[in-house]
This record gives sequence, structure tokens and C-alpha cells, in this order.
Amino acid sequence: MKCAGAAIALVVVAGCAHYQPRPVSAAANADALVTRGIDAPAVRRLIEQQHPEAAANWPPSRWTPEQLTLAAIALHPDLDVARADWNTARAALRTAAERPNPAAGAGVEHKATGGNGSPWVTTLSLDVPIETAGKRGARIAQANALTAAAASDVDQAVWNVRTRAANAAVDLAASRKLAELRRAEVALREEIVAMLEKRMEAGEAAQPDVTRVRSDDRASRLLLREEEGRTAEREATLAASIGIARASLPPLDLTLPEPRAIADIERLRTLALTARPDVLAALARHDAAEQALRLEVRRQYPDIHVAPGLGWDQGAFRWALAASAEIPLFNRHEGPIAEAEARRAAAAAQLLALQSRVLGDLDAALAGEASARARLEEAERLVSAKNALAASARKTFEAGEIDRLALRNQEVEATLAGIDRWTAWFDLQRARVAVEAAVEQPI
Repeated sequence: MKCAGAAIALVVVAGCAHYQPRPVSAAANADALVTRGIDAPAVRRLIEQQHPEAAANWPPSRWTPEQLTLAAIALHPDLDVARADWNTARAALRTAAERPNPAAGAGVEHKATGGNGSPWVTTLSLDVPIETAGKRGARIAQANALTAAAASDVDQAVWNVRTRAANAAVDLAASRKLAELRRAEVALREEIVAMLEKRMEAGEAAQPDVTRVRSDDRASRLLLREEEGRTAEREATLAASIGIARASLPPLDLTLPEPRAIADIERLRTLALTARPDVLAALARHDAAEQALRLEVRRQYPDIHVAPGLGWDQGAFRWALAASAEIPLFNRHEGPIAEAEARRAAAAAQLLALQSRVLGDLDAALAGEASARARLEEAERLVSAKNALAASARKTFEAGEIDRLALRNQEVEATLAGIDRWTAWFDLQRARVAVEAAVEQPI
């Protein structure tokens, strides 16, 4: 019996996992975030998977919006959190598959004897639990469903990061382009102010006209400063969407493709309502609630405990065998079953509510895209008309029929129309990102 007990203890100790400390440091994390570059090995691996030709020229001399999005997927800490939750769910699957361990017990008794026999009685016993009614299978099925939900959460985190990076790239591209146009406007207005001031000095212009153009010049300068400030803010936003510091942003090529008309809206609607990662995660959580209910129903049937035992009693060897099970006398597990049924109903309601929000978001995004496209078409018609007038004024000026001031005023009008056109163009790009975010599929 001593040898058996020692053997059991040795097996238990040998099979134990050992604790490995992994401390974290806020200061070390801060240093890593501040110094991390966008050309990290993880980014290179991901970009090469998508575009093998990138390996020949690494890092890119100028990063495109698509490359920035892939960098965000490789680097952003939100994805580390989602992957950690997925690993936790997979570890819980191992826990669910484990069978219950037997329990060992040892005892020593002393009893008074009237003769010469030993007063000591030693015993060694086991308690072997036997799960019934397929509880382990239901537990594994529930853990599998939760693991699938966590995997879909990783996909959802990818889309969240992708959407933020795409929006940030569009916003920064818009600010840079509009700042460029505002600088052109300011240069034209400066020239107009200088010409009118000279005319006023010569008595050929009135003070109210000069005051008006000076006011327009100051307003255009203010708009330029606002756009330049917005550019700096949006650079920081883009860097944050990737998971790096603003100082680590590389040279950028924020050229965006012309947005084509969206086709097959019904297919997009079907994808949004059935294939989005968060919808799949909600489906998996409903499946987990279903399996949880199945498990609680099976827990109505008690497990059996078999308890064999050995003993040594006053020189005599003895053995015993016992069995036990819970008696469902005061309850039949009705409470946990009712809770599991309620959680299943809640999971079904959450899925329906999510699909309803998705449908509303998609309809709103499609309406916004159509509205932005209509505004862009109108702005393009206007800019075409203004550019035609500016071209005509330039020819008239070259013919000596109008002065430079009239030409510059016409060029200001064309520049303002161009600003409106580019504003509408970037609004359409944002609307496209919103549609992709609603469907969570590239279009």
C-alpha cells in the first residue's frame, strides 16, 4: 500500500505543468509602440502573401492605401486581443474534453483489541466518477461553438481595423488634396488683392472693393490653415489606425481608384445578412447556447461514482466495492434548464437584432453612396462649366480683350468649383468604405 501511494504521487507530480512567469512592463510597451516601424517583419510577410512581387522591392518607396491596410491588420493591437480571446476559447475546448479524474483516499484507524492483534487498520480507496447521458459530448459541442464564435470575432476585428485604416487613408488624402487646392486659391487671391491695391493707389478702384477682396483673402487663408491642421490630425489618426506612432508614418501614395457604380445590390444584402463575421459569431453563440441547454438537460441524469477500496485489518487483507449517485429528490435540475432555455432565446433575439442593424446600416450606406455619387456628378458638371469659362477668359485675356484681374477672378471661380468637386469625390470614397463596412466584403 505504501508503494502504491508513492507511485500515484510520483505520477501526479511528473504530469504537472510548471509555472512560467511572463511579466509585462508598461514602459517597455510604450517604447515598443513609439519605435515600431511599419516595415516590421509581420507586415512584410502579410504583404508578400497578398502581393509576392513586393519581396523584390522592400520596403515600398511609397505606401499605398492597400499596403497601409495590410500593415494595420498585421500590427494593430486590437487583433492581438481578438487572437488571445480565440486562443482562450481553444484552451477551453481542451478543458471541456477532459474526463473527470478519480480521487484517491488513504486512512488509518486505531481500535482497541482485547488480544495480541495489531490495533491499527489501514485503508486505501478510490472514487471513480463515471459521466452519464453524453454530458462530455455536449460540453465539447458547446466549447466548439464558442471557439467558432471567437474565430469569427477575429475576422470581425480584422474588418474593424481595415475599415478604420481605409477611412483614415481617405480622410488624409482628402486633406492633402484640399490643402493643395486651397494654396492655389490663396495665391490667386493674393494676386487679386495686390492688383486692386495698386489700382486704388492710382484712383482706379474703390476702398470697398479692396476691403472685400482682402476679406476673401483672409477667409481663404483661414480655410487653408484649417485644412493643414486637419492634415496633421489625420496623419496621427492614420498612424493610430495602423498601430504605430505618427513619426513612423512612411512616405505615402494616397492615390485612390475611381469608384465604379455598385452592382448586384441584392447579393450584397444577402452577404451582409448571412456572411458577416459578427453574424457568424452570433450564430455560433446561439449554437453554444443550444448545446448548453442540451448539457443542462442531460445533467438531470446523475453521474455514478464507483469506489473500490483495500484495507489491512489486524493482519487480514480485505477489499470493498461501493457505488453512489445523486438522488434527484428535491429538484430535477429545473432551474438551470430554465436559465439555459432563456439564454438560448436571448441568443436568438440578439442574432435577429444584429441582422436588423446590419440591414439598416447597409440601406443607409447604399443611400449615402447614391447621394454622394449624385453630388459628384453635379459638381463635375459645375467644374466643367467653370473650367470652360476660365479657358475662355484666358483666350480673351491673351487677345487683350480683358485685363488680368478679370482672368484671375474667373480662375478663382474655377478653383472653388474644383474644391467642391474634390470634396464630393472624397465623400463618395467615404461612402464606398461605408458600404464595404456594412457588407464586410470587398466590393
